[in-house]
Amino acid sequence: MAAKPEFGPGADPSRVIELSTAYWGSQVLLTANRLGLFDVLSGGPLSSDEVAERLDLDPRMTALFLNACVGVGLCEKQGDGYGNSAASTVFLATASPASMANSISFMDDIYATWGDLEKSLRSGAPSKTSDTYLGADEEQTRHFVYSMHDRAMAIGRALPDVVDLTGGPPAHVGCRRRAGNVFRVIDQAIRRPARGSAGTRWRRVGGGTDPRGNRCGGPCDNDPWRLSGE
Repeated sequence: MAAKPEFGPGADPSRVIELSTAYWGSQVLLTANRLGLFDVLSGGPLSSDEVAERLDLDPRMTALFLNACVGVGLCEKQGDGYGNSAASTVFLATASPASMANSISFMDDIYATWGDLEKSLRSGAPSKTSDTYLGADEEQTRHFVYSMHDRAMAIGRALPDVVDLTGGPPAHVGCRRRAGNVFRVIDQAIRRPARGSAGTRWRRVGGGTDPRGNRCGGPCDNDPWRLSGE
């Protein structure tokens, strides 16, 4: 007969259970964001059938999915319909100036990477290289650039107006890299803006310096750039 386990102080399984199922809620959020659910519900409550029709989804699975969104606090049941929660209205609808939709899209892009954690631990190599979202993949590059932009805009009033993207410290958008990569990232972002960022523009500010610290007489590869939401 097996010995009865003894549970000492702090031996609470709730944290273990929470961690083992955390991806359930994460995938509900990522999928809802990917589908554009929060924008669909921005106009007011809709029935599950209406949501299914607008997003071209299966009606039965849509009803179950919306109930899951209610369960994790992303949506609210409003009469016979479903609407955005207060947090989703502010942080997940792309029309909101505080929208985190682009950041969530970037989290979606790297979600599968965490599924390969064991592979990376055994091989010593990352399952996704930074080149993927620094120019190699256009969509993931946009998500990364605008994810960083959205975060910066959230605290933008506390930051300098011009951010140096030339690879020298301090650098934005993870760009402690050669300038060529930075311009490739900028080019990707300019050519196809992310959701909710149609009015955002990259602009060369000018006033860059050469490798010796001397100011350039005109536009040059070391010029700072500004990402503006104007």
